Order: sequence, then structure tokens, then C-alpha cells
Amino acid sequence: MAAHDDWVFFAEDYWLVCASRGPFRSADDVTARIDEMLALIAAFPESMMPRTVDRSADDLAARIKNLDTIEDGIAFLQSLTPDDRQRLAKSDTPLALFWDVTTPEQAMQRFETLDVPTRLQILAMFERVDEA
Repeated sequence: MAAHDDWVFFAEDYWLVCASRGPFRSADDVTARIDEMLALIAAFPESMMPRTVDRSADDLAARIKNLDTIEDGIAFLQSLTPDDRQRLAKSDTPLALFWDVTTPEQAMQRFETLDVPTRLQILAMFERVDEA
């Protein structure tokens, strides 16, 4: 593995980000950087790695990803089981704020109590780029 004095790392949750100055000059440079990062990650002691990964919210994330409209979002909230609601409350999606909402009226009331950046974040969930 090559030594570098221009790397900066940022780690959060399950992400490890590496940034350095300047653009890559070729695809081989990108491949080399990925190889170096994988070697660096492999050097972490096993004791630092999680023994298990919590996948309990994966199905919720997949369902949320498929929401296209606000109406879909409200139908999603109405369809949640009590267990789904608990997992949603612990999730990092903007819809976590709506974990206890069961009616369209409650959804609108909750939405109206949110600050503008949070409202925009929720609305952005339903914006899709038209690829046609």
C-alpha cells in the first residue's frame, strides 16, 4: 500500500469517506485508490467491526424508496403495523417524524408543525427526475 500525506478521512455510521486533492488522471488511478482503500479497511482489527448488522429497517427503506407521491406516502403511513412504526421512529428517514401518524389529517397537521428545511426535505422525497 502506498503512503499518502494528502488523504482526509471522514467516518460516520457505516461510511468511510476518503478525499484527496486533485482529480484522478485515469481509470487506473481510480482502481488504485479503491485497492488502497480496501487494503486500509482490511487492516482494521476484527474487534472494531460489528458482529452483526441490523437489517430490521431494510424493508421499510425499500418501501419508502418506492413512494412516488404524497398520497403514496400517506397510504404507506396508514399501512404500517405497530412494529413497522417502531422501526420507522428509529430510522434516519424524514418520515420518521410521522411514525405515529395514521390519517391524512394527522399527516397534514404534523407537516404544518415542521420547520421549513424539514418540510422541504420531506417534499424532496417525492420529487423524481424525469428521465424521459
